[in-house]
Amino acid sequence: MKNIIMSETGIKSLFLVSALMVLVSLGLAACGGGGSDSGSAATYAISGQVLSGGIGLAGVAITPSAGTAVNTDGSGNYTISGLANGTYTITPSKTGYTFTPPSSSKTVSSANITNVDFTAVSTSSVQVVDCATAVTTTSVTIQNFSFSPAAVTISVNDIVKWTNAAASTTHTVTSGSSTGTTGTPDGKFDSGSITPSQTYCLKFTTSGSYPYFCTPHPSMIGAITVQ
Repeated sequence: MKNIIMSETGIKSLFLVSALMVLVSLGLAACGGGGSDSGSAATYAISGQVLSGGIGLAGVAITPSAGTAVNTDGSGNYTISGLANGTYTITPSKTGYTFTPPSSSKTVSSANITNVDFTAVSTSSVQVVDCATAVTTTSVTIQNFSFSPAAVTISVNDIVKWTNAAASTTHTVTSGSSTGTTGTPDGKFDSGSITPSQTYCLKFTTSGSYPYFCTPHPSMIGAITVQ
């Protein structure tokens, strides 16, 4: 008889322990505890393009009201990633340019946002223009690690067109001086990467001398004189 009573007591104890374990498990689940996170909170991206004269403008700082600023690439494209749900004001900036719109407010709601675009207008004496529609007055060929012709004389409001005729090498047209081994940009213009067969066009609205070089190949030197 004693053995039967002990067995019943053991069964009751086992039942109580099992019930307690279930309650603890339910409590942990409700609090989100009891194990590692199933995954971090989802994040999203805002992307777009900055155009100047109909072509992408490189080196524009794109700053969100929260998050990390990025720069546009050689085609004027940008992507701000790692954004949680919320409202962000996107502001472009680059010395020598004004932008339309000056900024753009976008609300991220569990999805990426695309086509947040801006138009840049140069306030300097040199303006980027669309080669497809520009009436070119002077052409410069980029080939054999040189600009040909290297020295060009034009009139105010004339347009110069550079064409990369190299087979496989990327070049730039960057304003500033070069010793032949080291280039120092002056910030007046910078084409960014010009890949083979691509073109780059500038309109010069103020007289003066505009030396330039190729950033990856500073021995490549040219000059535009505007009369």
